[in-house]
Amino acid sequence: MKIINDSNDKVKAFGKTFTSLEYSLIIFGFMVFLAIPWPLLSQSYFFIPVGVCLLPCFLPTFVYNEIIESNRIFNLLLYAGLFVTTFVYTFFFLEGSFFMKALHYVVYFTFGYVFSKSRQELKE
Repeated sequence: MKIINDSNDKVKAFGKTFTSLEYSLIIFGFMVFLAIPWPLLSQSYFFIPVGVCLLPCFLPTFVYNEIIESNRIFNLLLYAGLFVTTFVYTFFFLEGSFFMKALHYVVYFTFGYVFSKSRQELKE
């Protein structure tokens, strides 16, 4: 069995260029990491970190795809949503140190950064 990727879409993240298939695998791997290993490492609830990252992604994606194709509005909605949901989750649900709460922000915003790169068009 051979997987053939006919898409020429490229995504640039962390200074590297990925094909659309590689990028999809990175997003899927990040979601699996947030679903199981991350809650075990951070002593938080299972699968909730995936919701914290995915819920703020629905509205910006809808706005981008259906209403306005503006990267600025997409990033504003995405990062504001991640900030609010992460703040609510860490402040009201997590019992942990300031370091652990800050680490959650870093992990969630890294996901937001990687997810936001799908809207970036490379002009070569």
